[in-house]
Amino acid sequence: MISSPIYAVDVFSTHDRDAIICCSNCQSFRIKSYEDIYTRYLAEGSVDIIKKVFQGETIESVKTKKPFSDYIYDWTELRKWGIDEKNLPPGSIIQNKGYTFWGQYKVQILIGIILIILEAFMVVFLLLNTRKRRGAEEALRANRDYLEKLTNSMWDMVFSLKMPERVIEWVNDSIRLIGYEPSECVGKDTAFLYPDKDDFLDFGNQLKNATAAGKEVLHSESIFKRKNGETFPTEITVTFHKKNNEVVRVTSIVRDISERKENEAELEKYRKHLEALVEEQTKELEEKVMELEQMNELFVGREFRIKELRDRVKALESKVDN
Repeated sequence: MISSPIYAVDVFSTHDRDAIICCSNCQSFRIKSYEDIYTRYLAEGSVDIIKKVFQGETIESVKTKKPFSDYIYDWTELRKWGIDEKNLPPGSIIQNKGYTFWGQYKVQILIGIILIILEAFMVVFLLLNTRKRRGAEEALRANRDYLEKLTNSMWDMVFSLKMPERVIEWVNDSIRLIGYEPSECVGKDTAFLYPDKDDFLDFGNQLKNATAAGKEVLHSESIFKRKNGETFPTEITVTFHKKNNEVVRVTSIVRDISERKENEAELEKYRKHLEALVEEQTKELEEKVMELEQMNELFVGREFRIKELRDRVKALESKVDN
């Protein structure tokens, strides 16, 4: 078995005298001397050129073999003597070249830079998104504060009810007008606001019918009960809030219309009184008309009687004259 090192014809060490050279014609031979290798190398190149010339190619067009060996330099010596790699012949081979940090980890560094850039973009995006969300939250909070102050300044009671339980989620401060604190009402259904359960169920049926009819707003009237047990009439405006075509919440505005009902009762009383007066005056007028008609009949009858008497007098006078 051959244990000698094997080299390509273009790369070998002249110190390996027992090396085997593999030529381009796939034949191998043992190195005897450097001169033998060079002579064999030139001979093979010359034979190749002659073959190509006999095949019809010109001397100028025939490419000669590449140089017998490449230029090989030691990287340590180049640094020692301060020789720049740019000044070396093209195709030179540099052996024992030390690797810089960039040369060893170039791919990892590039991947790291790309990841850092992506993370920077992500951080910027998250910061912008957070700032935008914070602005939206502040605007929402400001609107909520404004609406809360607005509703608290109203005389009307405003409820936010969770459906279908009709549980109070929020109520404004006007609930104090009927004796309750907002904290007493939140979390309860509205049954305690009605005089009895039937009124509570009746208004629930109104809500169901309005929902089935596809209404967005319901206007109705009902009777409410104060904390001290007194009842009073109310006008209720309900706005439906839907999700997936299901009513999940309603906003109810409840107005105490006791004064209006009292005014309406007074107006009804005056209307009835006026109707009674009109009826009485009408009756008196009808009686007067009847009296006038009777007098007119008497007057007309008297005129007829006078005319009749006059006609008789004239007739008697004519007989006397004859």
